[in-house]
Amino acid sequence: MRLPVNKNTHHPASPRGRVRRHPLIAALPALSLLLVAGAAPQRPAAAQVNSPLPIRLKAGVLLPSSGETKRETSNTHFAAEVDVFLPITIPYGGNIATVGYYENFSGDRKLRTIPITLSTISSPSNPVGAVTGNLYYGGGIGAYIMQASGGGEPSKSGTRFGGFLVVGYQTPTNFFAEAKYIQAGDVDGLRPNGFTFFIGTRL
Repeated sequence: MRLPVNKNTHHPASPRGRVRRHPLIAALPALSLLLVAGAAPQRPAAAQVNSPLPIRLKAGVLLPSSGETKRETSNTHFAAEVDVFLPITIPYGGNIATVGYYENFSGDRKLRTIPITLSTISSPSNPVGAVTGNLYYGGGIGAYIMQASGGGEPSKSGTRFGGFLVVGYQTPTNFFAEAKYIQAGDVDGLRPNGFTFFIGTRL
């Protein structure tokens, strides 16, 4: 005589039949996602004007706004600067260190200026910036080391605190154009206040 079989009866699996997954194996999908995300290219920060390169060179002119500086020196001074993008941001300063040199080559007196500044710049979002280029803007502060000489006056030197506002245009290539407005203290009545206009390139 055959006994009836209950088809709904559930037989628990034997502990020996279970396959236990090692924790590392279980974590492989998550680790794979992390590795893929880490290997994906990152977009450069706006403060670097879409450039991974840390150095920029620029040359141009300083147009003094001070009446006495224009009368005693010249309406146009030579100006050059070097920007270095730092790997960190300095509090109350920025992530761009700049060293420059300004000097007039005509006039009764001579004003030499070496600005040493920290600044930060930003760029508006532009999805086609690789084709059209992009604007940037910002500001900075620092020390302006100055020497005033000539005109029958004894040479005088000093370091004055100053600051500036900056706006520029980064082309799709390495070249860029930049303008600054500078305000700083004076040495013997002469000061580097005014507008600078630069043409430069990224290295």
